[in-house]
Amino acid sequence: MITAQGYSQESGRIFIRNFPPEEFKAATQNWNVIQDKRGILYFSNIEGLLEYDGVSWRLHKLPGIHDILMDIDGKIYAALENDFGVFVVDSSGNLVYHSLKDRIPGGKRDISTVWQLHSQGDKIIFRTHNEIFILENDRIKVINAEKDFSVSASIGDEIYLCQQGKGLYCLKNDSLVLFDRNELFINERMTYAIPFRGKDFLITVRDKGIFLYSPTAEEKLQKPEKFREIDQFLTENMAYSGIVLPGGDFAVATITRGIIVFDGEGRIKKIINKNSGLLDNTVYGLFVDSSGQLWAALDNGISLIQYNLPFCFYNEQNGLNGNILCLYYCQNHLYAGTSQYLFVQNEQGNFEIVQGTEGQIFDLVESRGILLAAHNPGILSVKGRKAVMIDGTEDLPFLVIASLPEDPDHLIAGSAEGLYLLKYYNSSWHLDHKIKGFDMPVYLAVKDKERDIWVSSFLDLYRLQISQNFDSITFIKQYSTINGLPGNSVYPSKLFSGEVIFGTDKGIYTYLRNKDIFVPHPDFGMLKGIVSPIIPIKNGDIWFQELKENRIYEKGILRLRDGKYYPYKTPFYKFRDASCADICTPRDSTIFIGTFSGLLRYDPQLRLHGNHYFNTLIRKVYSQDSLLFGGDISISSEPGNIKGPDLHFKLNDLVLNFAATSYEDAEKNLYSFRLSGQDTAWSEWVIDTKKEYTNLHEGSYKFEVKSKNQYQETGSTASYSFRILPPWYRTWWAFTIYGILSAFFIWLIVKLNIHRLEKQKEQLEKTVTERTAQLKSTLDIVNSQKLEIETTHGQIKDSINYAKYIQTAILPGKEFLDMHLKDYFVLFQPKDVVSGDFYWATFIENLTIIAAVDCTGHGVPGAFMSMLGAALLNEIINKEYITHPGVILRRLRKEIIRSLHQRGETGELKDGMDLSLCAIDFVSMKLQFAGANNPLYIVRKSDGKKIDAVNHIESGKHILYEIKGDRMPISIHESMKEFTMHEIELLKGDMLYLFSDGFADQFGGGEGKKLHYMAFRKILLEHAGESMEKQKLNLEKTFFEWKG
Repeated sequence: MITAQGYSQESGRIFIRNFPPEEFKAATQNWNVIQDKRGILYFSNIEGLLEYDGVSWRLHKLPGIHDILMDIDGKIYAALENDFGVFVVDSSGNLVYHSLKDRIPGGKRDISTVWQLHSQGDKIIFRTHNEIFILENDRIKVINAEKDFSVSASIGDEIYLCQQGKGLYCLKNDSLVLFDRNELFINERMTYAIPFRGKDFLITVRDKGIFLYSPTAEEKLQKPEKFREIDQFLTENMAYSGIVLPGGDFAVATITRGIIVFDGEGRIKKIINKNSGLLDNTVYGLFVDSSGQLWAALDNGISLIQYNLPFCFYNEQNGLNGNILCLYYCQNHLYAGTSQYLFVQNEQGNFEIVQGTEGQIFDLVESRGILLAAHNPGILSVKGRKAVMIDGTEDLPFLVIASLPEDPDHLIAGSAEGLYLLKYYNSSWHLDHKIKGFDMPVYLAVKDKERDIWVSSFLDLYRLQISQNFDSITFIKQYSTINGLPGNSVYPSKLFSGEVIFGTDKGIYTYLRNKDIFVPHPDFGMLKGIVSPIIPIKNGDIWFQELKENRIYEKGILRLRDGKYYPYKTPFYKFRDASCADICTPRDSTIFIGTFSGLLRYDPQLRLHGNHYFNTLIRKVYSQDSLLFGGDISISSEPGNIKGPDLHFKLNDLVLNFAATSYEDAEKNLYSFRLSGQDTAWSEWVIDTKKEYTNLHEGSYKFEVKSKNQYQETGSTASYSFRILPPWYRTWWAFTIYGILSAFFIWLIVKLNIHRLEKQKEQLEKTVTERTAQLKSTLDIVNSQKLEIETTHGQIKDSINYAKYIQTAILPGKEFLDMHLKDYFVLFQPKDVVSGDFYWATFIENLTIIAAVDCTGHGVPGAFMSMLGAALLNEIINKEYITHPGVILRRLRKEIIRSLHQRGETGELKDGMDLSLCAIDFVSMKLQFAGANNPLYIVRKSDGKKIDAVNHIESGKHILYEIKGDRMPISIHESMKEFTMHEIELLKGDMLYLFSDGFADQFGGGEGKKLHYMAFRKILLEHAGESMEKQKLNLEKTFFEWKG
């Protein structure tokens, strides 16, 4: 219901969880609901007793249950067709039904259908149409009625029965006492009675509506005027049962139109039926569980009505279509902008389309008494249920409208192409002009105290200043991580204090103007995730939404108390899977919350059910195909601590099922568990309701599980203790036999060994004598061979050292390099005495030609290849005057193939070399380069001319360019193309690096890994500003430190 003054709690839809018969897998018809001390719910179903624990349903088949009742000890009694009885728990934890008919005195066993059950102290009363059976101390007393009973009801400690044609009776001292002979009780069919106030109670009569019965009043039976609308509803829809709700409201179930909820003053609060989400309109029983939620037993299913929540919602059923993008409360009306239309709420609480608003509505602002809507396309001026487009805006999608508090006649509108100015004159708003100098999309625009405008383009944040005549942008600066923001996505919001705060990827930030940076806001350190939106509430509080891992949207209110903000999130945990786009606060404390799945209305005056206690329960325990525990317990047992049996070792695989009796959105309950005796810690919180353990060792175990509902409230901890017996071969008597047998075998082995050793001693003495003579002869031979080996080793060592001398001789000398290179260094660290790597240089035809060569193999084989390579380079360059690097490599490859007789046959050795070679003209400052698998590095100052290279990295003042060689070696290869010659113009200060793979492929670093080329390049860049000699020293230091 909506009044002209504002919104009352009657509008909106209640959250209902329906359980159709397909889910609980039983007959459609249900009559009543009860709950035990553990929190388990039971339903009297026409097919049997239904049991529900929040996870699974169980049906205890027993046809024709019409009513159930739980006594103060927790026993469950059932009223059946032609029977009544009690459920007891067997040794395996299963409910088993026992009939009580055999206790009826006089051998009477043929009874009619039992319709209702009541308790009175220690007594249990079973009512049929014409009999009452009273169970007390395991004995049954029978009361026969003169006429059929139409109904019976418990009012406080009294039980009232309406006997057709006789009147209203009260059951006292196991006898029926006439209470009232009003015509209504004599001639009409009373259906139910509900306690009202004091001794008064409400009576529902089929086809006659509702009456107030006051036993002490002069006129006992009345139809109060204030109940006129309720009476009409119940007269038309046949009341069946009723209940008093927490807080004092009343709920009555009807046969044809669901449930009516009203208060003691006759105000209808809710009508809950199929139109509002109830599964069926025929309702037989109502029950309020331990958390204050309302359960309805239906003719076709079961419904959980979350009546005690401070929330209701609006969706397509209320006329509201599309994803909600913005909300606004204007002139006592709530407006909702969606992805389809602009809607306005009517007097019945539903929504109507505002004409002329087809399309997306991104923002709503009221200024000068006119509601404006940022629309795609255009800006709409809204009056009541009609909207017209402002001229000149029809070609652009507008995303936001920002007010200018110091200038109420101007507004700034953000579009996909920048900022526009709106001007108010002639009692309406008009588009004035586009503000020059900013063409980015504007999703948010907020003006701060310093008259700066903060603009979010969704991916970037800008600070703008506008000229005094609003003509153009006079200052613009973009902010990013360089300025302290954790990311580019920023959500600016202006509080009522005037402060602008910024929602970011890592909480809320504030802007320090004196330093021009962003830092985490000291008042909002409790928020660490992606915060958006942030919306101030008129009382000083702040609405927020924080996106966390796994797409969890935590939302709530930052309450301002004593100058500090405190997060209040508990009620909103229910909607962690729904993203919020906007909120709206009317004049009262109600908050409307727009989400992509509908509109929520939150009334903080209606408190959440509170930190209600609920249980975690072990529901079933299996070992292979054996059921160890069925989930139900005896009256005297503790509900959460189950003592299981001792299990044979072959039953050491266990499956444990568990549940939590928090029924609101029970599928969101989480569980954590551990097995004492095996697990060292509790598990992570998971949604699983089953845990399996396999191949458990013998010993004592205790499985513990705890639960947590969607409000982060923790339930009790349940446990199941059991012991696994050892297999026969690990029992105490088995180990005793093992000990005896082991001792005998040890004695036997010792005796046999003593005899064997004595025989061996005799043989050994004989053998020692013979071998001593042989050893003396062998020693003479060994000494002679040692002398021969030492002589040979010396000769080989001398040969290798002379080979080193020869190899060194073919390397370019220092004087030659000093003359032609000036500023350079050579880092040459052979792995062995002689090396497979070498460097080569010459000066010819005004060109300085340098090569760094990596031959296959190390040591002596590599040295032979290096001398062959050096000789061929001398022949090709110095004798044949070939200076083109590509031609040199091609000729060198040809000569290597010829010298090594390579034919490319399968299994043939692919000996050869990789090299980089460059020819430098220091006069023209030109460089020619060709490479076989190896590159050339050029390090140049950052402000120098860029080199066209595939790869380059930059660090500070220098850039390293990598000039790649061809991917083929100097040997026979599957690719025998010509080698590419790169020509590069050199600049003064350029540094050239030629190298083999020895430095980058050096193993070490503590973990025995390669240094790699990336690290090599970084070292070169890091020391690029130093002299060549210092660079060499740094490379040597790095090399030996890495090598270790």
